[in-house]
Amino acid sequence: MRKVCKDQKINIERNTLKQRQRDFMNKSSLTENTSFNLPDILFFQNCAKKSMQTLPISYRDEVHKIKIQVENFAEQETLKDLNMKNKYDLLGLYKGTPVNIKVLFSDVKTEDCIVLYRCPLIRYCHDNSMCIEGLVHRVMLHELGHHFGCTFKS
Repeated sequence: MRKVCKDQKINIERNTLKQRQRDFMNKSSLTENTSFNLPDILFFQNCAKKSMQTLPISYRDEVHKIKIQVENFAEQETLKDLNMKNKYDLLGLYKGTPVNIKVLFSDVKTEDCIVLYRCPLIRYCHDNSMCIEGLVHRVMLHELGHHFGCTFKS
């Protein structure tokens, strides 16, 4: 049996992640669907869970605790807090305390949740000829970045 060092294992995980991301992005688009049935909440939850499975194993233990919620639109109060005027502009939102803050303050006990906004996601995919699975995957990675302490700019 070949011994694999830690750096090689990380590179293997990165390459696997990149391949899984490419697979997500190459799914058929919403516009190719001839029926007019729009994806339901369960569909989005399943897409989000599949997206989380593409993460390297070392991250999966942390993210399985995050609740996935799907709503049609963000509440007006949420949009106002984020200085957004158009209810179609917000595709997803991380609610919770980032891991880097939890490490510093062990008494922080908040439930982590990622909210996906169904109608804006569907519209974005339609307007940009994208597949929903691919967009949900990108939004999930973005929101998981916030969970791990990345800022909007990073």
